[in-house]
Amino acid sequence: MKLEGTCEVAIPGSTKRQKAKRACEIADTFKEKGPKNAAAVLLTPENSWLYMATNPVVCQTTPMSLVPIVANINCNIASSKQQPGKNSTISKKGISVESRQLYQLKRELLWILYDVGAMKSFPFGVMELGDCEQTVGSPRGEEWIQSPLVSHNEAIMRNEELFLEAAQISREQYKDAQVYPYYYAGHYHKDAGEEQVEQEPNHGGGNAIENKNKNSGDNEHRFVDALRMYSEAARVTSSYRFDTGDCLQLNKHLTTVAALIQEDILTSSCLEQQQQQQDRKQQPRQWIHTKNAISTCAWLLRFLDHLLHWEEGSLKAASAAGVTSKNPRFVEVLQGSHKFFVGKLLQTFDARVRMAALEDFFSQQEQQQQEGGSLAPRSKRLESPSCLLAKTLQKSKVNIRDIDLAIIDEDDGDTGRRKRRRRS
Repeated sequence: MKLEGTCEVAIPGSTKRQKAKRACEIADTFKEKGPKNAAAVLLTPENSWLYMATNPVVCQTTPMSLVPIVANINCNIASSKQQPGKNSTISKKGISVESRQLYQLKRELLWILYDVGAMKSFPFGVMELGDCEQTVGSPRGEEWIQSPLVSHNEAIMRNEELFLEAAQISREQYKDAQVYPYYYAGHYHKDAGEEQVEQEPNHGGGNAIENKNKNSGDNEHRFVDALRMYSEAARVTSSYRFDTGDCLQLNKHLTTVAALIQEDILTSSCLEQQQQQQDRKQQPRQWIHTKNAISTCAWLLRFLDHLLHWEEGSLKAASAAGVTSKNPRFVEVLQGSHKFFVGKLLQTFDARVRMAALEDFFSQQEQQQQEGGSLAPRSKRLESPSCLLAKTLQKSKVNIRDIDLAIIDEDDGDTGRRKRRRRS
């Protein structure tokens, strides 16, 4: 008789209580601790983010089992406050010293596993391979190709296709339950937005691919792609009910992404001439193409919409189970006092761009609601141009108040009125 079971390995911490949960049946970690603990009923392996809502990656072969081992190789070998060398990079937290040799080894091992088919069902491995190619590129990763994963007819680098492939695997094999493929792709496009455009050399012959950039000499359109991917990451996140023991990492990622959007996409550093201090002043980005500013703003609105939906959906699930949420407004970047509050991010766009983005946002709503697509706004606080939040966003100066973000309960079936839940 064949026996099957699961083993808990994802519980973090070093206390005896936390360690005792490991190596047990996964469902045991979600069982009620007492008859009055109604909150425990809300979290199950079927809706937990840690287990991707019954869509886990199962390593069925030895090569596939090697993928997470190789993909988790940490190529960061030291952190220093000294000046960076050739193998160092400067991050928001300081200087990170990385080993190029280790990156190369990791990259080549992952390509071997990729070629034997070990990653056909493993988005994480494909993402890490793309990250290695982005950090220490190889001729294979820097090859220009015509990819079936993009709708346009332009050539892309094999490196970019890896990130798109990871997202495709998640959609097709794991019911689009994975968040990280979209984050990796978003980071890739964000970084590419600041790079100089390098046209693909035409070596002649019938197989040569002409690389014609969308914006003729700049990579600004990459910022649009980055916001699109970040919005998709927020969409997948909103499909999970928030639980402090299950989704804290998701909240942290959203906060990190909001900072990246603000500092690397929506603003740019301006060094004043003869400035005595060494600091950089961040100014709203001067967009080369208005259409890119509008599209970026529209995707930021969708990013906001998914975060609003995450709060509303989690509150609805708690209310249905008879649980009173102590913190219905749990998304950090939806707090007006937060440094990277989404409302502050929207302030970087002028009124004309914002109005055009809102028009695009709500026109997409009508179209996608008819087609059942994922772009349709789903939050009640941003469901129509007449709602409070939308009206605030239409003003020349954005000043989102707490009442604009008050969570709206389900419609009253008899009166059609909505009740507002005050911020706790």
